Amino acid sequence: MKPKAPLPDSKQKTVAPTGIDSIDALARLSDKECTVEAYVRAASEYVRRSSELGAGPKKAGQIRLSNALSRALAVALKQGLPELKHIVVGERKVSGALRTVNADVSEIFGMRL
Repeated sequence: MKPKAPLPDSKQKTVAPTGIDSIDALARLSDKECTVEAYVRAASEYVRRSSELGAGPKKAGQIRLSNALSRALAVALKQGLPELKHIVVGERKVSGALRTVNADVSEIFGMRL
């Protein structure tokens, strides 16, 4: 079996710009600035302008919107339920009977998100 290449120093992947400022700005927001309202504004603009985008910028927009929504929900959960100490944003490997896939599902205190 071929050994895996070492991971780069930065774990974050660079996502190409979409050309829609409200979406591109999501990646630069701090967690406190990344609110559900900021997500809704950017998602609304994405819906209005998606016909102008090529395949690469569309995918980049989807990635940024997905990340922004998960960050905004994590902040809202922490504010509403301060006893939640360890919320992790991102995909997780989930094993099924036939294969392993990445899924945006996490279980916290028996609750699936």
